Amino acid sequence: MIFWITIILGGLIICPIILAGVFTDLFLWIVGGYRENKISITAVTDKEKETLSKEEPLKVEIASPHENLEKYNFFVERTENKLDTEPKTWKDYIGQEETKDTIKETLQAIQKDNTIPYPHILISGNAGYGKSALIHLLSIKSGLPLIETVAGHLEKPEDIYKLFAQLRKEPPYSIIFIDEIHGLKKEIGELLLPAVQLFKVANKPIPYFTLAGATTDLGLLTKKISPLVDRCKQQFILRPYTDEELALIIKNQAIKRELNFDEESLLEIASRSRQTPRLALGMLDNIYYYAKFKEIQNINRDIAVKKLEKMKIYKNGITEKDIILLTYLSKQTKPVGSNTLTQVLNTDNLTYQYFIEPFLVRKEYIARTPRGRIISQKGKDLLSNLKR
Repeated sequence: MIFWITIILGGLIICPIILAGVFTDLFLWIVGGYRENKISITAVTDKEKETLSKEEPLKVEIASPHENLEKYNFFVERTENKLDTEPKTWKDYIGQEETKDTIKETLQAIQKDNTIPYPHILISGNAGYGKSALIHLLSIKSGLPLIETVAGHLEKPEDIYKLFAQLRKEPPYSIIFIDEIHGLKKEIGELLLPAVQLFKVANKPIPYFTLAGATTDLGLLTKKISPLVDRCKQQFILRPYTDEELALIIKNQAIKRELNFDEESLLEIASRSRQTPRLALGMLDNIYYYAKFKEIQNINRDIAVKKLEKMKIYKNGITEKDIILLTYLSKQTKPVGSNTLTQVLNTDNLTYQYFIEPFLVRKEYIARTPRGRIISQKGKDLLSNLKR
């Protein structure tokens, strides 16, 4: 009995020792191999060092965000898209004739000497005026590759470097298009300056390229990064559209949808579009679906008015929110700040700043003062007419 107890106790003591020895040997073997490899890399001869120093530095290719999308299998074959409103020719892009003429003249000069890039370009204007569409059309008609992003996506230097990694190194040179460029952080804008002016990063040359920016707030962009604005040799401010231009835009898109509008209906929709193509096309889409539902092929003014007023879009493009705002201002004895008005409308600051207020100021229904917003006599008259 004592013999067997001795054997068991001995086993319990010896086995852990043996296992510890095995793991220790294994650990030393791994570490030793690592050290051997490390030594074999670092312990090079003077001749090898000379050879290594002459080798080209490692070039890291940064993948495009649109690379290998096929693996997700969401693409389809489409020969025609009735709902595509993006202009593909200069004729399709209605309005802004002076801006288009300057761009076309510059393109002709570039085509004669493609060793120079298209000049940096900055387009400003209200939301929905076609700033992005104009840059897209510039790329299409010039054959210049387009690298597109939004300012909010450029948070750190690496985000800019990823754009530079996609630049073509030979003509035709690329366009880097930054939408809502006023949203750039100041440090990111300053990082762009030497690249835009000298085509250099860290004092080393990069390929030629065109910086294209679109903004709804030129004042903010200038305040934050005025040197970047100055380096854009082509600067365009898109103007409000006329009813006739909007009617033609609606008509062209209606033809694609195989829908017939008479002249009165086209002008009625245009007059309610707040001088903005995007809004006009949104109204067209709603009338298009309404016509499909009602099996209507020909749209007259009465049908258009009925649908738009059901959407609470009234004469001259006045909306329910406009009426609420004007009614509130008409009851105030002193100017009202924009923050208060956004609360009254139950909307956010950006929607108020870029979509609601500019139209009302432009139409002189309200006025900006140093202390806030006030309703004008024209705004009061509008309310009186709406109540009748």
